Amino acid sequence: VTPFRTIVEIKQMNKPFHIHVLGKFDRKGIPRSTSTRYGGTHVVTGFLVDDTGEIKLRLWGKIANTIENGDLLELTEAYTKNGILNNKQGGKEKIHGRIE
Repeated sequence: VTPFRTIVEIKQMNKPFHIHVLGKFDRKGIPRSTSTRYGGTHVVTGFLVDDTGEIKLRLWGKIANTIENGDLLELTEAYTKNGILNNKQGGKEKIHGRIE
């Protein structure tokens, strides 16, 4: 597993792939159904926040419906596209509980 990255490090990466990050999920948008080349799925946008800053986040798959504001979220194998952090389709994301 790759080492944890901070939001500042992610924004400065030349090759923003295989990102391992931990942060608080905030400002959840409205989950919606969408189609990809892999079939139908769900997507939601929000922000991932840590001590160094925040980054816009797009979550794909079942987690889009289960995550809530304040959840501590760990992403493995994430990537950025157009400045937006994305979880890998079928990747490994884990909710570690809620931060008050």
